[in-house]
Amino acid sequence: MCNSTKQKIASTMHEMMTRKSFEKITVKNLMDVTNMNRQSFYYHFRDTRDVLSYICQERIFQPLADADMEFSEWIIYGLELLDQDRQFYLRVVTVSQTDFVREFIETAVFARIKSIFYPEVDHLGENQTFAVNFLSNAIVDYYLRFLASHEPLDHADCRKKLRFLLAEVIHA
Repeated sequence: MCNSTKQKIASTMHEMMTRKSFEKITVKNLMDVTNMNRQSFYYHFRDTRDVLSYICQERIFQPLADADMEFSEWIIYGLELLDQDRQFYLRVVTVSQTDFVREFIETAVFARIKSIFYPEVDHLGENQTFAVNFLSNAIVDYYLRFLASHEPLDHADCRKKLRFLLAEVIHA
């Protein structure tokens, strides 16, 4: 029951954001739509931003963390996840006073890049941290530009360009 309540609140928030901006959704609105009391909300979440965090964690970041695939395919998988629900993520990106999606994506991407380039290292040194941050930021910027572009995802072109980029980086 507990997890289904959390899922229902998250699903309702997701659905409400297809009709209105995040700033116009209150805990009261959310709970009125779910036909649950406010206490149920606060049992699971601190605030509405926490609900967004949960949705992003469940729909993007956990699937990315669990994905066991080649690096370029993993990047494309991230684009696919964003593309599947682009309108919702575009609204999430516009949540005021936060780099909400950027922070979440950076965490997932940082962990993946670290595991690829420095799998045996527990604590990165200054130069290693710089390298992983640099690549993470580049990928996150690419994801966010893709989201905002409204362009369809061209899998073949994306694969070709990523393979070229990775070959260039390896031979640099």
